[in-house]
Amino acid sequence: CCPAESEDIPQTSSMKSYDAGKLSNWRLFSLISLVSTLAIYVLTLAPTVQSFDSAELTVGARALGFVHAPGYPLYMLLGNGFSWLPFGDVGLRLNLMSAVFASLAILVLFWTLKWDLDSPFLAASVLLLFATIPAFWSQALRAEVYTLHVFLMASVIHLWRRAHETGRMGWYVLAFVVLGLGLANHTTTLLLWGTLLILLIWETPRFRLLALAGTGLGLATTAILYLYFPLRSFADPAIDYINAYFNVDLGSLSGVWWLFSARMFQHALYLGPDWGHVANEILEFGVSLWDGFLGIGVVLGIWGWWRLGRRQRLWNRLLSIYFLLNVLFYALYHVVDKDVMFVPAYMVWCVWVAVGLGELSNWISEQIPAVSIQSATTIAGSVLLLVAGLGLALNWQSVSLHMNQKVYE
Repeated sequence: CCPAESEDIPQTSSMKSYDAGKLSNWRLFSLISLVSTLAIYVLTLAPTVQSFDSAELTVGARALGFVHAPGYPLYMLLGNGFSWLPFGDVGLRLNLMSAVFASLAILVLFWTLKWDLDSPFLAASVLLLFATIPAFWSQALRAEVYTLHVFLMASVIHLWRRAHETGRMGWYVLAFVVLGLGLANHTTTLLLWGTLLILLIWETPRFRLLALAGTGLGLATTAILYLYFPLRSFADPAIDYINAYFNVDLGSLSGVWWLFSARMFQHALYLGPDWGHVANEILEFGVSLWDGFLGIGVVLGIWGWWRLGRRQRLWNRLLSIYFLLNVLFYALYHVVDKDVMFVPAYMVWCVWVAVGLGELSNWISEQIPAVSIQSATTIAGSVLLLVAGLGLALNWQSVSLHMNQKVYE
């Protein structure tokens, strides 16, 4: 982790060649992960505009209009760019945007796992399992904000880890700027932002100072993107969900604050006193986690969480706090799409699964002396790849939208 110490160790040409070969393998498997997941998403992609929020977001992005709270200005701007692609109808183009950001999220997670795993094959196996969890996979097939959200949150986590591994503080400040982008896409970005601020309890004074500067830059980024609404209101956009249903003028700062604070959804936040109901919601999330990771991922994840807590305490604290905040908010928030809203919790669990899989490889090698660590890694990765492939086959028919033209028709 410390560049100054690593520079004191002389490297022979054979060591450099080994390192270059290792990096080449990681690059190869990162490309395989990106292409394979994008292929799965494209093959199951909805061919045209879909229903409910997806239709609203598609029209909103194309017309640069105003959709339901919190307005998603980042999505509107990026989606408008995708809407001008020279193929298919606008619905297909916005659906493709979700697939692209889902695959980019997988790519970012792949390089994040490099700090916790020695094997790119294990990382690719874990990420195929995550990529085909129905809650995440389904959002990669239609116009929705959640794959962009996961990509941004994965990027923040990656930048945080990179800053701590390399000692280069610019990555840390950049993490907060990306949080600012994320807050202009989905309000639950505050869960990760809050996590990074809570972590300041254990950070050095240098990190604390940079966190304050980064928070300022991040909030400025969000504010700049939310200027989209008062500026765009002068053009009288073709779709204005907020004014039509709530009579709120987004040309005013009070109107923009009403939108950003998502006041229209505050009734869905449950604050008791029936905490038994909250416990049932948490249990429901546990069942969803078990189903999503096909059982084996939950076992590996618990093992990985325990081992990572002993090896990388601060890193594991970040993951643990962020995961718990997601689970708590899941239990307190009652909307129909909350299963997909809290996919970042699955993303965090994916890191623990990867660490657990690495521990399984080590355990196999230790218990069976005739099996080398390379062979044990191949065995463990192949088993998880087989499980992920089975889940892919079983869920394909129910998740795929490649024939769904109902809304268009």
